[in-house]
Amino acid sequence: MPISAYNKTFRSLLWSASISVLLLSAGSARAENPVVPYNATHPVPFPVVTTQNTPPLIMDKPRDPVYIPTLKGTVTRRPAINFTGGKTWKEDGLVIKMSKVEDGKITIPVGGFVFKFDAISGILPMTGNMEFVFGEDNLYYYVDYPGAVIVKKENVTLRRGEKVLVGDNIYQYISATGHGRFRNPTIDIRNKLGANWDFYGMSPFVFSIGASEGDPGKDFHYGYYPGSKPGGEKEMAIHDFNQLFATRSDISMREIKLDTIYSTDVQEWNMCKAPLAFKGRAGKGKKITVRDFTVEVIDTARKGKLYSVKVRITKAGKTVAEKTLVWDSAKDKDFYLSPYNVKWQQKVLLKHKDITVQLLGSVFILEDGVDEGGEANLVVYQNCFAVKDGKTTQWDRRFLVDQILCPQGHGYGTMFYNKEEIVLTKKNNVYKGPASYVSLVIDDVKGDTAKFHLESKAGGKSISFTKKGNVDLLFGRGRGANDIVHDLYHSLQEQMYRQMERIQGEAGAR
Repeated sequence: MPISAYNKTFRSLLWSASISVLLLSAGSARAENPVVPYNATHPVPFPVVTTQNTPPLIMDKPRDPVYIPTLKGTVTRRPAINFTGGKTWKEDGLVIKMSKVEDGKITIPVGGFVFKFDAISGILPMTGNMEFVFGEDNLYYYVDYPGAVIVKKENVTLRRGEKVLVGDNIYQYISATGHGRFRNPTIDIRNKLGANWDFYGMSPFVFSIGASEGDPGKDFHYGYYPGSKPGGEKEMAIHDFNQLFATRSDISMREIKLDTIYSTDVQEWNMCKAPLAFKGRAGKGKKITVRDFTVEVIDTARKGKLYSVKVRITKAGKTVAEKTLVWDSAKDKDFYLSPYNVKWQQKVLLKHKDITVQLLGSVFILEDGVDEGGEANLVVYQNCFAVKDGKTTQWDRRFLVDQILCPQGHGYGTMFYNKEEIVLTKKNNVYKGPASYVSLVIDDVKGDTAKFHLESKAGGKSISFTKKGNVDLLFGRGRGANDIVHDLYHSLQEQMYRQMERIQGEAGAR
């Protein structure tokens, strides 16, 4: 179907759809008590914090958006290949939301222009996962995330349809008996980019309320804590080290009270621009030049499954950094310790200014540590820097950044949102997105109606759309975009069923 016809169909179906959201407290709850791991052999990998970055409008979605699947000159279904040869598929995306058109003027509030790198699958640190940053020619490596934390929120009450942000993920109570719903109360989970976890079996979580004897759902418990007895005081749905608690006595079809919600939040990523300074085997005496610096392998050791390499960085003959990198294959290959654990990351990394040296040791790397010949498996990154949530970046100071983790700790993309209100008119009709990569162009505006399109820096141009009241749009085919489309269709379906129920009720009363 041509894009024009697709958009016409999409808009005709969604003309009345809108998302109305109740945002509960945006800050994270107190976290005096540590998170208790559900299994002694799988310790909690990140520290617990009391605050989190909360981008404005993060709970809101575009209203009656026009949809642009692709745009020439942007990243669409491009694979980024990591050190293992594995592929992570990448998509660019853009969401414009909560915009207004009135009196010949277009306004987009702070946080209403959101550009995103939308990963199709998880981004793992320490494994050579890459990102296309504003174009296929600009490759950056995700190295580690020393800023990864767990956000804890306590005593949360959600009525049907309400949401709460915890860490990088949004929890919504979607329970109700009716068309398209579960019989028992359910919690839906998605990240800030909009990606839902339903196809991984992580969402929704289902809790049994056991309304009465003989009820088929009374003793049929989904997601209860492994080893606990159904019908106990609490049920828990678990994301590895995360625990979602629900007090059974306070669950109903209309409301759920949660004792505690935990969720991951990445507050800082270390990224390095391609190309690598070095990747391969390096024995004692190996020297790698990085501009004015020299990275030298001083010694290596292999004792059973314990591997180590002593690395020194010098400049003009003087030592500026030195460290013995250690990889315990017997211990650290535990899936829950690698690669999520921040302490494990620190053991295999040496950092100095914009240089990072890594001893490759991971469950995801086929050949790791030090081989029998004494050569270490090393990577030397260059042009490295930290990207921090809620801060500007080197790419564009007009935008703040927020990087996303899934509930288990995988990276799932990056979003850039405008830190100042955007105002466009017929004369001032172009707004360039981050790094001028994608621009919103106003073709015409009269009163509360605007005609507009998207353009890419590479010369791509979408068809023009005419909308009344706003210029909300959705661009891209990533997971976040797809799930937003799903939500909008579902919202329209809900409105239709409610309307049918009202009409049937009125007819029955006559």
